[in-house]
Amino acid sequence: MPVEIANSSSVEETKPLELSLAENLALVTEQTARLEAEVEILAGTGNYPEWWIQGAVSSSVVKEQLKEPGVDPKYIAEYFQLYKRQQEIRSAISRYHFDVDPLAGVYYDLGVETAAKGLLAEESNGSMHTAMIDQLTRAAAKDEHVTITAELDLLRQAYGKDSLTNLLEVRGDEYSDALKPLLRSETAIRAMRYADQGHSNNDTWHDIQTKAHTWMGRALSRATGIDEAEAAGYVFAASRRGEDKSMAEILNRFDYFGVERLRELAGFTGIHAFEDYSIDQLERMEELVYNPRSAFERLSEHDVNVVMVNRIGDYNGVMTPTADNFEDGQGGADSLL
Repeated sequence: MPVEIANSSSVEETKPLELSLAENLALVTEQTARLEAEVEILAGTGNYPEWWIQGAVSSSVVKEQLKEPGVDPKYIAEYFQLYKRQQEIRSAISRYHFDVDPLAGVYYDLGVETAAKGLLAEESNGSMHTAMIDQLTRAAAKDEHVTITAELDLLRQAYGKDSLTNLLEVRGDEYSDALKPLLRSETAIRAMRYADQGHSNNDTWHDIQTKAHTWMGRALSRATGIDEAEAAGYVFAASRRGEDKSMAEILNRFDYFGVERLRELAGFTGIHAFEDYSIDQLERMEELVYNPRSAFERLSEHDVNVVMVNRIGDYNGVMTPTADNFEDGQGGADSLL
């Protein structure tokens, strides 16, 4: 029996129509809202409804459409909101707790360049901007479940920086100023240093210290605007310890006092390892710079400890801060450092 072959027009008529990105996003929005309405019933079961499994628009289709050239970046920001809602729903439905990090998810799904376009398309109070602040705040609080490499790389792309370390230059507008202290947290410093310092399995301890010294000097230079040669003097002790916490403390001291005040203090006292001293201790030493007469008159009223340390802020060579050991713990101010 001869086989009847459909003509081309009938094939075209039965071929499914491809939906636009806007149409697919609208469908996903509708389906997500429906799933959200059923969360209370589904919570903790680990099971999605059959209609979601069988009929939901494939997220892979939307992701591929978002990566196409010339896509309006507002759709990327819209997709982020949907992705975030879906992750929160997934967390509720799941039998097990898992951390929701929507920025990292979109970063890995779409790539840094596409994800950054979505961030740039938003106002500073948009959902991606808010999620960024939230995640970096958790990292600054040392939440052990938080990693922020994706968030930092997303910011790097959005700000047009060529390294994570150069994010320390960010400042000037309200949102950037909100980011500034979060980018100086120990967790953020650790991520920047791991990405940018450079390391090799063949590095000796001296090699590691040298690389740390170079990177810390560069980081302080980016954060404060001083040249790297001057910055190197302030980070020497920290580089010998190799602690991210020390670098975060150095940035904290420079943000609090400013470059000129610490430069004057270093010139007068010889102190360079500012991270080894509290704000109160440095302000006490600063009094000797600007008001030496009143400082000496006050100090002459009681005995005074004078603590002498070496270049790495060390008294006895064991590479540990010692300044606090000489305070009485009762608010006394009787030690010169």
